Amino acid sequence: MATAERFAAWRPAAKMQALTAGRNTAIVAPSADLDAAVSDIVAGAFARAGQAATAVSLVILVGAVGRSTPFLDQLADTVSSLRVGPADDPLSDIGPLVEEPAGEVRRALTVLGEGERWLIEPRELDLGAETAGRFWSPGVRTGVTAGSHLTRAAVAAPVLGILHAPTVTRAIELQNAIGSGFVA
Repeated sequence: MATAERFAAWRPAAKMQALTAGRNTAIVAPSADLDAAVSDIVAGAFARAGQAATAVSLVILVGAVGRSTPFLDQLADTVSSLRVGPADDPLSDIGPLVEEPAGEVRRALTVLGEGERWLIEPRELDLGAETAGRFWSPGVRTGVTAGSHLTRAAVAAPVLGILHAPTVTRAIELQNAIGSGFVA
């Protein structure tokens, strides 16, 4: 918002369109088709190395889904099977980051918050000197809570956070409390 206001101050008559990143969420209820949920979450979270403005960065698992070992195993297996490589390689599922990660992006890729653990830990991959630091395997962290770093910072990185809610109503409350997302 601050950037848009700055541009408007420079040229008040200029028309602007913008697309900004947010903390976009998916809610998975016990009644969901869990196979489709895993597929959709992975596609939404890791397309364009998690840097798309519409990327899903948080998943809220409702009730029994949050305790489902088969669901988490399937999510972990699917994420682990993604191939990281050059954007021009048709076999690549995840391409490079736009730039070497720094600040919030590096923190999301390397630092866990209190009570969090890696379901799948992201790793920096060495795929050539000209792209050093820009290839990362995707990561999934569990134990994310409302108010944690990953729910406060809009991070353009291949990292997915998992939260839990006892009911769909509570999941929607969490989603609304996280704010700034435009994809749900």
